[in-house]
Amino acid sequence: MSKPYIWLVIIAAVVALIGLGTLIAFRIRAQEAITGPARLDRFLSALAATDWSAKRSEAPGKIAVAIVKLFRNEIAYYHLLRNRRARVAGLSRMATFIFGTAGLLAPLLAATGNQWFVNWDKWGYVLLASAAAALAANQLFGATSGHMRFVSAQYALEQLLQEFAVHWQAWRAKFARADEAPNAELTAEAFLLFQQLSTAAYAAIKRETDLWSASLAAAEAQYGQMVAR
Repeated sequence: MSKPYIWLVIIAAVVALIGLGTLIAFRIRAQEAITGPARLDRFLSALAATDWSAKRSEAPGKIAVAIVKLFRNEIAYYHLLRNRRARVAGLSRMATFIFGTAGLLAPLLAATGNQWFVNWDKWGYVLLASAAAALAANQLFGATSGHMRFVSAQYALEQLLQEFAVHWQAWRAKFARADEAPNAELTAEAFLLFQQLSTAAYAAIKRETDLWSASLAAAEAQYGQMVAR
């Protein structure tokens, strides 16, 4: 290869790496906007800015919007993760199928005596080992199991927000019939709805985290046993 072509290849590689790095940086920033501590800061700021002094205070509605936005970010986070894990799981399962099938066919084709398949039997174990590695990677990095966890967590949070929205409309109907600012009973009902949503949502998130910890420990133990054989 002549020097001009070598330089073109080097420049193309550098540009590709810069582009890849920029893409990764944007994706990290996008995920940080969804899952970073700033989302909690925005929620706390919204709470601190509420004004209960007005006769027809809008404070309950503003708190409701803030808490929905907080957990809406969690839904977006799980939706992002489930799509990523689905792609990785699909690729790993496809690799397992391709390598496994090729590993089973290789010695059979070699046994036909056809000159095209001479010595293919030697590749059988290599291809089967590759299939096992792809399957182990799927389990070890939680591709399929992670996708299922994230789907379940997303739907659980969506259900909680939908139920909260219905109960909140019922509360607003009571508030609309009130002549003045929410009385002590209405205010207590509103804060009970907020507390119930927060408790249930974080319980759903904790369940997903506990499942992740258990599945990761099991996958690591299984992989260690497989390697030790």
